[in-house]
Amino acid sequence: MNEFSPLKQFTFFEIEVSEKIKDKNLKNFFNSSLKINDITLNKTDKIYLNFITELSLYQVFLLKNKYKYFDFQVFELFYENQIIKNQIDLYICDDFFCLYKNGFFYYFQNISLKISIEEFIEYLNKKLKIRIENYKQIDNKYLDELKELYQRKKITTTLKNINLKKDYSFSFYLGYIFFIILSFFIIFPQKNKIENSEILNKIEKETINNKYLFFSLEEKLDYLLRDIKLNNLKLIKLEYRKNDAKVILNSFTKENIYQFFENNRKNIISSSINFQEEKNLYEVIINVKIFE
Repeated sequence: MNEFSPLKQFTFFEIEVSEKIKDKNLKNFFNSSLKINDITLNKTDKIYLNFITELSLYQVFLLKNKYKYFDFQVFELFYENQIIKNQIDLYICDDFFCLYKNGFFYYFQNISLKISIEEFIEYLNKKLKIRIENYKQIDNKYLDELKELYQRKKITTTLKNINLKKDYSFSFYLGYIFFIILSFFIIFPQKNKIENSEILNKIEKETINNKYLFFSLEEKLDYLLRDIKLNNLKLIKLEYRKNDAKVILNSFTKENIYQFFENNRKNIISSSINFQEEKNLYEVIINVKIFE
């Protein structure tokens, strides 16, 4: 049985960022990215992330449940039980290519143009700011042989999997807080009411602050995306940073832009509008506050 997803059967897209996202923020960040790219996820889909440091870029792969692997994973076979340093390898197939850096998967892309190997390598070296010294051209027959071997060996992939199932950690946290509050009333029913009240107020404030951290990012980005759509603006880029986000929009009219500014004035840190004559539209660049 072939457990490799055909190229046209999996979803692939890229997200530009200013820096690598912390693991604790990845779920919210990824959920917002799905909405930006208008992608609906099935419950059984598997999600894999690949971060390219040189480009400050996430590559996102969505794999349907009936498949286990991507074609580009087969080249992990070439690095079994090896420690590779300072080496970048290029594998060119009929409809895609991929790079492995120091023996680990590094970069994937579909092939849309046919150019010479020399030009192709020169292009990749400039784009990724790397130096490719080794390459292999892989025909479909050899690729199928590698797939069969890979399935037999059951190699553990280094791709990062993201689990988007409901996170119950905040519910557990609330349960813990409730237990503490209940203990106060049971153990100290009449004594030290003032002290207990102060402690409970402190706990309540801490609970609210933690709830804010859990939900603020997703709520604010959801509101922002809805307002962009409501005002008929086209989202070109959303770049999430530590406490804010850089947003680039296009619009054919200034009125829609000004209305968007008015709706979001409390969260907009800075903004600029430039008219692009060649496209006959306005480009808007704004920095939006995410966390206080």
